[in-house]
Amino acid sequence: MQSIVSNSPYQTKTIGIFLGEEIKKTKTSQNKALIIALIGDLGAGKTVFIKGLMQGLGIKKKIVSPTFIIFRRLNNAYNRGAIYHIDAYRLKKEKDILSLGFKQILAGPKNIVIIEWAERIKKSVPSGAIWIKLEYGQKNNQRIISFL
Repeated sequence: MQSIVSNSPYQTKTIGIFLGEEIKKTKTSQNKALIIALIGDLGAGKTVFIKGLMQGLGIKKKIVSPTFIIFRRLNNAYNRGAIYHIDAYRLKKEKDILSLGFKQILAGPKNIVIIEWAERIKKSVPSGAIWIKLEYGQKNNQRIISFL
């Protein structure tokens, strides 16, 4: 497990940007979607991190967490796939994600799937996902970002 300390929302976003840029550089021959699963308490910085990640992936749109609509699909210009931003916070049961076409989304080899509150659908997240945990640090605005 590797951890990075962020001392501000700006740094948290910058770490997300870096990850997005690294993903863009990586040429994969995978036959399924790339999954980034984020976990952490309310207010720990998941959405701030995702805003940076999306920026690093080249998304210019304003990123808002899809809490009330569960997921949002964005075009992914660099590999002609789609980016799915999923917020599992409001899901009552894990199987609810399956009724939204989750398996079909995961099957798209050019798709990138970013999941907030991924612990709520842990059984549905396939092995090989990149798990990232955001935690409060000891100082105000400090966050510990761990790649699990």
